[in-house]
Formats: sequence, C-alpha cells, structure tokens
Amino acid sequence: MGTSLQHLEYIWYVGALALCVGIGLSTYVLIRPEGKGAPSWKRYLASLERQLDLLASKTTPLQVVGYQILTVGLLIAAWLVLDMTLALLLVVGVVPLTFVILQSAYDRRCQTIAMQLDGWLLMLSNMLSATGSLGNAIRSSADLIQSPLKEEVELILKQIRVGTTIEDALANMYKRTPSRGLRTVVTSLRVGRRIGGDLPLLLSENAATLRESERIDGFIRSQVAQGKAQMLVLGVAPAFLIYMFMNITPDFFAPLLNHAIGPFVIIGCAAMWVAAIVIGLKIMNVDA
Repeated sequence: MGTSLQHLEYIWYVGALALCVGIGLSTYVLIRPEGKGAPSWKRYLASLERQLDLLASKTTPLQVVGYQILTVGLLIAAWLVLDMTLALLLVVGVVPLTFVILQSAYDRRCQTIAMQLDGWLLMLSNMLSATGSLGNAIRSSADLIQSPLKEEVELILKQIRVGTTIEDALANMYKRTPSRGLRTVVTSLRVGRRIGGDLPLLLSENAATLRESERIDGFIRSQVAQGKAQMLVLGVAPAFLIYMFMNITPDFFAPLLNHAIGPFVIIGCAAMWVAAIVIGLKIMNVDA
C-alpha cells in the first residue's frame, strides 16, 4: 500500500513537471517572431522598457522577464513541495505585481527628486554667480549631487551635448519626473533666461520656496498616513468584534439571526460599513 502511494506521488510530480514544461513550450511557440503572440509579447516588453527608462535603470526587460519566470517557478515549487495552494494563486499576480512594484519605485524616485530640488537650486545659484553660465553651473553641479537627481542632471548634460537647448532638456526632465517643484524650476529658468534679471537671486528664492513647500507637503503626508492607519483600524474593528463575540458568547447574535427583520438589519449594517470605508478612502485620497 505504501509503495503504491509513493508511485502515485511520483506520478503526480512528473505530471506537474510535464505540465510546466508544456506551458513553457507553448509560450515559446506563441512569442517567437512568427508566432501569433509575438505582437502582444513586443507590446509587453515595450511597456516594461518604458517603466525601466523612467527609473533610469540598467536592467533590461528580458532580465525582468527572467525574474518573473524564476518567481513563478519558486511559487509552483512551493505549491508542489509544501502543498501551498496560496502559492499557486499568487502565480496569476506575478505580472500585475511587477508593474505595481515598478510604479511604486517610480513614485518614490519622483518624490526623492522633489526633495533634492531645493539644494540643487541653491547650488546652481552659487555656481551661476561664480561662472555666469547656466550650462557650466549645471555641469559643475552634476558631481556634487546624489542619485536619483544626479542621473537626471547627467542626462540633461548628454542632451545638451547632442544639440538640445537647456530649456528643452529641462522640459524633458519634467516630463520624466513631473512634480510641482520641478515645474517651478523649469519655469523660473526659462523666464530668467528670456527676460534677464538676477537669475542667481531668483534661483535662491525659489530654493527657499521649494524648501518650505516640501516641509508643508511632508506634514500633510504624515497626517494623511496617520488618518489612513486610523481608518484601517476602524474598518477592521467591526469584523474583529463580531468574531470575538461569536467565540466568547456563541448565542450573542441569536436574536438578530432568528428574527424576521434580522437579515435586513445585517444587510443594512454591512452596507453602511462598506459605504463608510469607501467614503473614508475618498477622503484620505489626498495628493500631497
């Protein structure tokens, strides 16, 4: 009997492995240049490349796909060896989760650049007073700032070397990492170069304005984070209390469940609970 069970277990593993190999071969047939899935495959790689370009990452789309395949393989192995059904369900979320992670990294990058702008502007103001050339000031500041702003400034310098104007290079930087602070920087530099005036003083004033704006934005973000945490606790509390009451006193909700209007009360309470969570999420959806 034991031997038969072992044989069945081996057959199960071999069948699962054959299924994985079959899925892999089918995918390869579809995504090869003459396959029917080639256009979709190219669009997928292009979308990954756009996200990676926004992050100024040296990772290639094919490397990301390799990480995805490795993750899927580990999840399937966990399902087969550890009998984790959840791991099999997570396989479906590998691709969407990849874009969520990339978008989250892009948002953090934009936020970090926004926090570095005031220091960079003050640096440009001082260097501009010494050199008198905005291009030279930007070139000198590239060695004194940290990533990720350093990567953006180096890209500006590369665009200038191939013939792009400083204004257009700064505008392209704003397109890659849009923020209110960077828009202020681009506008100030454009106005200062076109109408003249004391550009170093203008840059230093903008740096002070950005510093104060970032301080206020940081305070708003902290308050919003506290509000979301409180809303999460209040949203989970009713379910936790119901669970506790049902375990401590199983008959506590019996009058509600056995009465004719009990189901209507439960539905009404559940609807108000969901509505409160939705309204809370909308209130907390503040763009700081």
